[in-house]
Formats: sequence, structure tokens, C-alpha cells
Amino acid sequence: IIDTIPNYVFVKDADGRFLLTNKAMAAAYHGTPEEMEGHTGRKFNPHTEQMARFEAGDKAVLASQKEMSWPELPFTDLDGNFHWLHVVKRPLYDPATGIIAVLGITNDMTQIKATTEALREKEENFRTLVEASFEGIIICIDHIIQEANANFATMFGYTAVSEVLGKSISEFLEPDDAHYLRAKVAEQG
Repeated sequence: IIDTIPNYVFVKDADGRFLLTNKAMAAAYHGTPEEMEGHTGRKFNPHTEQMARFEAGDKAVLASQKEMSWPELPFTDLDGNFHWLHVVKRPLYDPATGIIAVLGITNDMTQIKATTEALREKEENFRTLVEASFEGIIICIDHIIQEANANFATMFGYTAVSEVLGKSISEFLEPDDAHYLRAKVAEQG
């Protein structure tokens, strides 16, 4: 089952040797699960600084006996590609042998992080455009003002945008226009 998912899945002993890896994890290290078992990540990954971070996380989990999570851990793969990983590690205890190990599951968050950053930049650009506009601009949901620029507030005698947020758009329309708007809303159901 663990070989059917793209997440990296592994179990390490207290000395950091892999007891189990899935195919995705092994592929990230240009190996097979069988080649990785019994070895530490240092045999496969020359990036000593990031290996030290991973090992420190393993030791912290073993020492605390608690699950730990690192939502944005930088990782450079063996091909030199940079990734952001969400790593979750938890202790595994075998009551029969008393052996404690570390179970790790890692999600590659690189694409999600890139998409989030691109959306943040687009939102910032949009906000800059709206704020720089000489026109009054609003965004409404169900005819309630959710966003507005300063020019819209000023057009209606307000000194701050916050004073118009949450108000019905009909408060800013001429009576005939407000009636027309209500009729259109009723028509659309």
C-alpha cells in the first residue's frame, strides 16, 4: 500500500538506519527500498546540513516520544532540485521487543507553496491596482460590501474604508437603482 502513494514513507531505528522505505522515498535517493534498508540517509544523500536536520528531528521524536511536524522543511534532492517538504515523524514502539523506531511521512509541498506565493503576488498586484484607481471600486457578496478602495469611501463622504465594509450596496444607490437591484435579486432567486 505504501508504494502506491507519492509521499515519502520510512521507518528508522534509533541509530537512524532505514528499516523500511517506500518506493517514492527510495526513488528520491536514486535507489530501491531494499538498497536503503539497513543504511542511514547519509549513505545516499551528500547534503550533510539537511541530513543533520533530519537526524535531529529523529532524535527529538525518540527523546520526546511524541509526534512532531515540520510544515516547511527545505530539501535539495540528489538532482539539485529544491523542494519544500511537510515532514511528520512519530515514535513507533514494538511491545514484543521493546524497540522504538521513528515513522516518517513526508509530503512535497513545493507546488502548493509556489501556487500560494503566486496567488499572494496576484492579490497584491490587484490590491495595488484597485488602490491606485481614481474610480470607486467595491467587491460585494450577496450585495454586502466585502472590499472597497479609499476612493469609493471618499465618494460617499466616509473617511475610512472600514466604514463602508459590511454595508448593503443598496445604501449607496439612488432609490430607483436600489429598487431595480432588489427586483433583479428576486428574479434570480
